[in-house]
This record gives sequence, structure tokens and C-alpha cells, in this order.
Amino acid sequence: GPLKYMIRVPGEITSPEDINQIIVTAPNQIPVFIEDVADVKFGFLEVTSRSRLNNIESVSLHISKRSGENLIEITDRVKEIIIDERKKHGNNVEFTILSDHSEWVRFFIRDLENNMYSGLVSVLLVMVFILGFRNSIFVAAAIPFSMLITFMIIQTIGITLNMIVLFGLIMALGMLVDNAIVIVENIYRHIELGLLPKEAAKIGVGEVAIPVMTSTMTTLAAFFPLLFMPGIMGDFMSYMPITLIITLSASLFVGLIINPVLCSTFMRKAKQLKINDEIKIAENSKILRGYRNILNWSLNHRAIVVLGIVFIWIFIIATYIKMTLPIAGVEFFPTSEPESATIQVEAPFGTTLEQSDMMVKNVEEATLPYYDKTKSIVANVGQARGSISNTGKTTHLSHIVTSFPNWQERTMLPTDIIKQLRKIIDTFSGAKYKIQKATHGPPTGKPVNIEIAGEDLNMLKSISLDIQRRIKDVRGLVNLDDNFKANRSEIQVIIDREKTARLGLRTSQVAGILRTAFNGKIVSTYRVGKKEYDIIVRLDPEYRVSVTNLESLHIKTPLGESVSLSELAEVKNAIALGSIRHIGTKRVVTVSGDAEEISDTEVLNSVQNVLKEYKLPPGFDIKYSGANTSQKEMEEYLPRSFLVAVFLIFLILVTQFNSLALPFIIITSVFLSFMGVFLGMIIHQSPISIMMGGIGVISLAGVVVNNAIVLIDYIQQLRERGLPRRQAIVLGGMLRLRPVLLTALTTILALLPVTLGLDISFSRSQIVMFGSESGQMWLPMALAVIYGLAVATVLTLIVVPVLYSLIESGRQNFSELFKSSNS
Repeated sequence: GPLKYMIRVPGEITSPEDINQIIVTAPNQIPVFIEDVADVKFGFLEVTSRSRLNNIESVSLHISKRSGENLIEITDRVKEIIIDERKKHGNNVEFTILSDHSEWVRFFIRDLENNMYSGLVSVLLVMVFILGFRNSIFVAAAIPFSMLITFMIIQTIGITLNMIVLFGLIMALGMLVDNAIVIVENIYRHIELGLLPKEAAKIGVGEVAIPVMTSTMTTLAAFFPLLFMPGIMGDFMSYMPITLIITLSASLFVGLIINPVLCSTFMRKAKQLKINDEIKIAENSKILRGYRNILNWSLNHRAIVVLGIVFIWIFIIATYIKMTLPIAGVEFFPTSEPESATIQVEAPFGTTLEQSDMMVKNVEEATLPYYDKTKSIVANVGQARGSISNTGKTTHLSHIVTSFPNWQERTMLPTDIIKQLRKIIDTFSGAKYKIQKATHGPPTGKPVNIEIAGEDLNMLKSISLDIQRRIKDVRGLVNLDDNFKANRSEIQVIIDREKTARLGLRTSQVAGILRTAFNGKIVSTYRVGKKEYDIIVRLDPEYRVSVTNLESLHIKTPLGESVSLSELAEVKNAIALGSIRHIGTKRVVTVSGDAEEISDTEVLNSVQNVLKEYKLPPGFDIKYSGANTSQKEMEEYLPRSFLVAVFLIFLILVTQFNSLALPFIIITSVFLSFMGVFLGMIIHQSPISIMMGGIGVISLAGVVVNNAIVLIDYIQQLRERGLPRRQAIVLGGMLRLRPVLLTALTTILALLPVTLGLDISFSRSQIVMFGSESGQMWLPMALAVIYGLAVATVLTLIVVPVLYSLIESGRQNFSELFKSSNS
């Protein structure tokens, strides 16, 4: 209190018993030993939380890294410390690592590296099969040179290796050899015609340099708008277009500079052919002759081909909308099996630690049948999820963390375990029980997040409860709750400032006395060697168990008078708010929920349908936020991004061909690729993925035009040499069939391991396994590119020549008509 006390310490304090000998003398009072007025104990702090690992008492430590630090290095150092501690304590203490994020990072990186290596092998094999061993080596040289340049640039601009960069490299793997394939194949074709390697390199590169640069620029143009993607999703995904732009630019440099040098130096001169006619050389291949027959038939039946493609295009999209979409639905971001799940237990405020412990034990008993299907089950009593420190005020909050094994070791899917546990804990009472699975990817918020804004807190709570009552039975909606916490009881001490001031006291002094009496106060520290023990002064437990004890607490004034707290203040019980949240100066209560079994979008749409006729009182508003905000943002941005990409591609093509008709023909390959995208979703019963699928379609726009550019450009070159239009179209298609198929195959094969979930490891008995989940996030994008590119490539070889023939015929007929009218 405010009085000055004289404290005399008898010599040095070397043990807790010495504290009892401290003499305290108050003004006008007899000196007394502390042990005469207080009970001095040497013991532990009051227990405010408990932890159990698989039903065995434990202590949990949470270790976080600073922003920008290397997670793997920190984890390795922590593991070294644990090894030292194990040696120090022997069998007396068991150390268990419950959650190791570096393990997941290592697993993910190793998995993506496997996909990269297997994709590289697939690319090399198909090139050896089609181009031959020696030529495939010249093409394959583009991979290490391009990757080396890419890593140098990435490191220079300060980008660290992460899963987005790795997938960007995987996606670029099949595309970075495209330029090398076209250039090397064209050089080799000229050597077959009898030219020397150096001369063949000059002429071969000269013929395809412009279309190769144009095709690369169109691909970069497709990824360029993705650099400006807004919001959290933009920050998360921006590394992919950056990586692709750097890698493809590096591959263009390698293709135009390094590959021709290698070919002119090491490529052998082909055996001199007696035939130097390109047409006759092409006819030596059965595949090319078959393609020629198909192309001739298509050129003879142009209307049938065009109308047939339009009919098939409409049929595939209609089939998906009618048959697949109602089942698969729409998703914003792909989901995968979680690595862990958390069961949150929120008892009424004021629940003791012992009562919370009983509730948690009930949950632990429910998890017993799943012990052999999980890595660990950790119960934390009296502590909220994510809380590192404990102030003793959260004894009503607890959580149980269930960690699941890697996909290779699972005997039961984590989602199935979560569903079964949810059914069990839904039968529990006495607290709020929620089970939430861990998620990967950017933090997009809850699938259902309804913000109710207004001023009257009581009305906000009433509206919140009414909305929850209306939507609680929506299919797939789980963990429905709001953030309005008004069940916290408290004891309010309302001090009479005038009376307190008359007695010579300040409000802060009274508050300090109350805090010391009931919560305790650290007044000093007792040291033994390097160990320190806090000395805490506090009222005896029997004097701090009720409101009456609080009211009867006596406080001495500076004048020596003793007054009870009830004379200075009003003491009463009240209901308190846990917090008051504001958004844009308005008070807001948020109703949120998760989605299970069906997509987030479908759950949100169902909720919105239920509430579309909901009448709000004047002055109150409803807003759907959370994942819905990011989804709406992407739904607006991605279509615009696609249109910008197509427009940029069109401008580049107009610049190259100095024509409006030829770019239009090439752009049709983008829309032909949509047939493949929807066909892939029908085959795999995939939902429409707004985020990853949308990025896949935009990426596809820049990839599929490459083949059409190379084909149209070569047809134009043949016509400039004097060949008739029909002959130039057929010959151009035959001579460009091999590079067109190769560039498409390499891109597809590079992404195939991700799609199949291929996992290769020589550290286990089963070296090759399928079902890896590292690619689940990328699957919609990979499927869009694979199926879209495959279908577009086949159709490009048929439809593009047909459209070219139609437009050129129309232009010729129009010119002849114009001449005849003038004459």
C-alpha cells in the first residue's frame, strides 16, 4: 500500500528459510518476523495448463522461426539440441517431435524434384526415339544451360527456392526444349539435304529464328498479366510467372546462340542423299504419308471439318455442364489430405482446469481407436491453439492436435478419420467442440464468412444467432460459430474517486493493492547459482475465494486509517464482452463455418440462397468475406488477364505476319484447346478450379499458339519460294509435323509425373509409387495444360491448315472479284 515499511534483512539470504527471518516494521508498530504474519512456501507456480502425448503426461514446446530465416537450418539445429538432451537425461525423459514443418518441406521439395527428374527422363527418351541419340543430345543441352542461367538470375534478384518456384521449373522443363527442338531439327533437315554443318546451322537458324522468337514472346505474353495478380493469391503465385519468364527467356538465348554453335561443331554430316527434294524425303516416312492423306482429305472437305469441330466443341462443353459439373461442382483452390487436424474445446468462461481436463479426456477416449492410424495425438488443456504463453485466464480453452502419417504410411485417409471424429464429438455437451484440418496454400479465410455490421451489440448477437439457426442444416457446412463472446463473467470494482482522494489514495494505488492481493506480485528474486526463483507476495487462498473477501479487503491510508474496499468502491458481478471488433469504424460480428465433403463454393452458394430473402433491421448490413473475397477477386481478374494475354499474343502475331487474317487463324488454336481442357475434366470428373484451373488456361494460351506459329510461318516461306498454296500447305504440315509433335510431347511428359502422383525413392523397397499428394495443388493446372495442349496439337495440324486454306481462298476470290468489277 501507500505506507513506508522498514525492512531489515538478517545477513545474506541463502535458503527459503532465511526469508522467514526478514523483519518488517511499519510506522508506529512493533517489528515482526515475516513468518509471524505470512506463510512462506517454496514450491511450483499454480498449474494453469496441462499436456498429454498419447495419454501420457508431457510438456509441449512451440518453436517458431523469424521471418526470412531458413526453416530447415533452424530445425536441424533444434534436432541437434534434442539429441544432446537425450544423452544427458537417458531413459528418464522421452523427447518426441510432434510437428516438423521442415520434414514436410523436405518431402515436398524431394517430391517435386522427383517429378522434375522423371519428367526430364521422359523428355529425353521421346527425343531419342524421334530425333535419334546424337540430335537429342544437342536438344537436351538446352536444359542444363537454361537452368544454369535461370538459377543465376533467380539468385541475383533474391528469390529463394520454394514450392512455387519448383513447380514453375517443372512446367518450364518441357517448354524450354521447344526452341531447341525446332532449331536442331531444322538444322539437321538441311544437313540431310546435303549442306555442311556450319552452312546448315546458318540457314536452319535463319529460317526459324523469327517464329521461334515470336512463339517464345507469345508464351511470355500469356504469363505477363499473372505478374500483376492482386491480393494474397497474387503474392503467393507471383513466383510461378517470374520463374517461367526467366526460364523461357534463357531457353530462347540458348536456342538461338548455344544450340547452333553445338550443331555446327559436333553434328555429323549426313550421308549424301541422291534425292534433294524435300517432298520426296518427306514421303519416305509412313507416318508423314498418312498425315498427308488425312490433310488432303481435310482440305477437300473444309466445310465438313470446320462444322464438325464446332459441333464437337459444343458437344464436349455441353456434356461437362450437364453431366460433370453438377457432380464435381466449382472450387476456388484445390484441396488435399491434411497433415494434421485440431479439435478445439471451448468451455464456458470460468471453467476450472480440472473441469476442462475431464472434457478433454472424453475427447481423448474417442480418439483411442485411431491411435494406430495417426502419428501422434497431443492434448493441451487450458491453452488455446497457437498460444505460446499462458496467463492463467484460458483454463476454459483446450485443444487436441492429431498428426497424420505421410501418404505412403497411411492405413486410413485423414479426411475419413476427421469425419468419424466429427460425428463422435458432435454428441458431446458442456462445451463447443470443433475439429479443423490443417490447410496448405495461401491463407484465403473461411469458406463461409458472414460479416454483420451495425452499432447495437445486442441486436448484432440476435442477428448472428438467427442466421446460424437458418443455415445450420446446409449440406456440407460444419464448425458453424460466431466471434461474439459475451459469456465471460467478471467482477467489476467501481471506485468512488472523490472518497478515495479525500483519504489520500489514488485509483492506481487501490488497483495495485487488489492486483497484489489476488493475482500476486513478484517483489524480488531468490538466486541459487545460475537458477532464479521469483518471490511472490499474495493473500492466502482462504482470503480470496469470494466476492465477500474482496469487499472486506482492508486498505491503509497514508494517515494510518484502515478502510475496507466496500467503503471505497462498489463491487458487483457482470457479464463482459470478450472483444468488440470493428471494420471500417463499424461494429462487426462474423459468422463463419467450414466446408466438408462438398466444395467451398457449393456450400457458400447454398448459404447465400438460404439468406437471399433475409430481412435486416435498418442500420445493419451483411457482407460475405473470407475465401469469398479472394474468390471474387480472382473471378474478376483472371478473365481480364486471359483477354489481355490473348490481345498481347494477337499484337505480337500481327507484328510478325503483317496481317490480321493469319493471327486470327493462329488464335483459333487457343479456343481449340478449350475442348481438351473440358475433355480432361470430364475424364477425371474434376471441378472447375477457379484459381489453378484459371491460371492453367491462361498459361495454355501462350503454349498452344507456338505450334501454329511455326506451321503457318513455314507455309508462308514455302509460298514465297514459289510453291502453289495447296502444295505449300501439305508440304509445310509434313515437314513441321515432327517438331510440332515433339514440342507438345515434351511439355506433356514433363507435367505427367505431377498428374500421376509419381514418387521415386531408392531408400525403400518399393522404389516407384503412385499417389503422391505434393502435386494435388497443381493438378487442375497440369490437367488443363496436358489435355488442352494434346487436343490443340492434333487439331492444329488439321484445322489450322484448313482455316488457312479457307481464308486464303476467300482472299483470292475477293481479289479476283474486285479486279473483275474494276475491269
